[in-house]
Amino acid sequence: GLAQSYISDLESGAVDPRWSTIYRVVYGLGEMNIQDFLNGPQTIRSLKIH
Repeated sequence: GLAQSYISDLESGAVDPRWSTIYRVVYGLGEMNIQDFLNGPQTIRSLKIH
């Protein structure tokens, strides 16, 4: 799937590491939806506070 091809690009160094960090945060949270992701760092910061 999409995540698998993303991970394989990541391992080969084809993906910007900054996106890898964002991806890991989003993937780790699991409950974050696309709209929250598009809203960006403000949403991520507010989630980290909890």
